Amino acid sequence: MSRFLIVTSETWKKQMKSPSFWLMVAMPFIALAVVFVIGYFANKESSDKKVAIVADKQTQEMFSNNEVIDFVFRDEKTAKKDLDKKKITAYALVSEESGILNVKYYSSGMGRLQGVYLDTLIKNMQNSINNQNANLSEKQARILTRNPNIEYFDVKDEITNPISMILYFIMTLAMYMFLIMYSNIMIMDVAVEKGTKMLEFIFSSIRPRTYFAGKILGNFFVILTHGIIYLVLGILGYAIIRATDILAKLGINLGSYPNLLQTIIVMVLFAVFGILIYMIVAAMLGSLVSKQEDASKMASPLMIIPIACYGLSFLFMGKNPSMLMKVLSYLPFFSTFFMPMRMIYGDASLTKAAISLLILIGSSFIAYLICAKIYKNNILNYSSDKLFGRNKKLKIKKEKNN
Repeated sequence: MSRFLIVTSETWKKQMKSPSFWLMVAMPFIALAVVFVIGYFANKESSDKKVAIVADKQTQEMFSNNEVIDFVFRDEKTAKKDLDKKKITAYALVSEESGILNVKYYSSGMGRLQGVYLDTLIKNMQNSINNQNANLSEKQARILTRNPNIEYFDVKDEITNPISMILYFIMTLAMYMFLIMYSNIMIMDVAVEKGTKMLEFIFSSIRPRTYFAGKILGNFFVILTHGIIYLVLGILGYAIIRATDILAKLGINLGSYPNLLQTIIVMVLFAVFGILIYMIVAAMLGSLVSKQEDASKMASPLMIIPIACYGLSFLFMGKNPSMLMKVLSYLPFFSTFFMPMRMIYGDASLTKAAISLLILIGSSFIAYLICAKIYKNNILNYSSDKLFGRNKKLKIKKEKNN
């Protein structure tokens, strides 16, 4: 096995053995489980809370079988005790005098929202009592109950494939998280190696450029492994959804969306090479760190780009592709986010996507050549001077040696 492949495999194995990697993989599922458990108990707690009505039997009938609030009927003394013991969130004293409903509503903090609904309910009841007391004929009563005719129409926007748009934002969120996490990991990994000064022994048997490439590819395989785990889980989830006919119940027919598979493949390719170019730059930035504590500071400039792209992707949503989006869809670091969006809007053909992808691949190769040279010049330099001053001293040192 070549030294390049040894560095690649050892880098990958190191991350696979790390508990932090598996914690990152499990974190979205842990977060979903926590949200589900909190939501379950919150709903259960809110469903157990009731509003007591203190009224005569005739008035109580108006509150029975309500689908929004679970009303219970108590006398005033019992209602006060239940509110103090938090068995109910509120109670209302309801009485009718001369055709007018009088309501006194007592609530804890949790019962205020229910009070808003009760206000609407009481107004409807008052209207019903007013109609009865007005001695209107049946025809006149029907006139008062007339409702406006409202029609709803679905207006198609420029999105040619809404399913692809959903997948796009899922992948954009995943890419954003991957870039933030793994760029920091890459920079920190290189900075830690530089801090141990073990690289002087390593470079006695392997070229810095080869080691640099092995580190990038190893960490890139870690990201691919992370993504493949989610892909397999996604396929299993999709199979379960298909088996339960959830999509059919929601009225979603994937066969009605043209070029869905083609768009997904384009998204994946842009994501793969987009992450690769970020990893190359991150490894180079790690070599510029003079102290391990400064690794996070060095990562900040690189993080600005995915943060800006993620924000702009929401800004451009629902709008025709602007000239800015068209330009960004061909620029490295940005095309990963914006060329797939143009395809979803039907503004870019497969040929334009291929051209943008080739530019991204070519830029990744150029970035590797430049970053590998910078890595080689700085990885064994432990000077605390500023970057430009450090490079100047290196040149002077080389001239003296010559």
